Amino acid sequence: MKQPELTKEHLFDYDTNRFHFAQLIYDILLGDYEGPALPLEQLHTMGKPSHVLTFSNDQNLYFHHKYYNSPRLPMLLKVYRDFIKTVIAPQFVDSHLVVQAKPTFRIHLPNNTAIPADIGGDPIRPGLHCDADYNHPDVEVNFWVPFTQCYPSNTLHLESQPGKRDFRPMVLSNGQVLRFWGAHCLHHNQMNDQGPTRVSFDFRVMNKSDWDTIDPAWLKQMATVQHKLKLTLGDYYMLYNKSTQQFSHHCKNRVSRGDTNPASTAAISAP
Repeated sequence: MKQPELTKEHLFDYDTNRFHFAQLIYDILLGDYEGPALPLEQLHTMGKPSHVLTFSNDQNLYFHHKYYNSPRLPMLLKVYRDFIKTVIAPQFVDSHLVVQAKPTFRIHLPNNTAIPADIGGDPIRPGLHCDADYNHPDVEVNFWVPFTQCYPSNTLHLESQPGKRDFRPMVLSNGQVLRFWGAHCLHHNQMNDQGPTRVSFDFRVMNKSDWDTIDPAWLKQMATVQHKLKLTLGDYYMLYNKSTQQFSHHCKNRVSRGDTNPASTAAISAP
């Protein structure tokens, strides 16, 4: 990895007035709710049907569908791209970055998990895994962004370095971001037996020069385990150019190492 310091756990703050993710998530999940006003951490009181997450349905709750299918999602993605440009990109040295195109939504309801309990097979640490176990490249860096107050029972539990197994609950609040090496640092959650609901999203970023070290043949074969989204530019990832401050993606039928031919890219306009 070009910047080994990025594998070190790092907690930092951001401006919630400019990057108003919590409000945008609220509008997506509760914008058409006609009941009494609810904070995000009380979403579970809406009475929507739910099931304990398993490997086969980990993104299949009512709230996941609301997030991914919302007409308000493009506005959140616009702010997300501004966040990448302003807050995340300066942490990386390359002029081009490979960035997860759409952040992954998580919700940790009471008496449930946010990562499926049957991933990892450890009943004490539900969802125990590192991302490399599920096809992600080891040069990725994870960013975890909660929008509600986190407590030990509803948060991410993380080891400080690969193999240490010194798991600690990450007790963050809205306006904070945790950077960690999720490709190799084990992480898990717990059954949320104390409440309240935790709402967050997470995403992955890497230097383009690190991406270029990945075997193209491997990339063509790899996909997200659950939804089979190809781990390629134009599918799971997009390319960010610091100089032009533009996002783009390579044509889906071209996955080539170091391909910078303008004819093989298409700009991603702000939604």
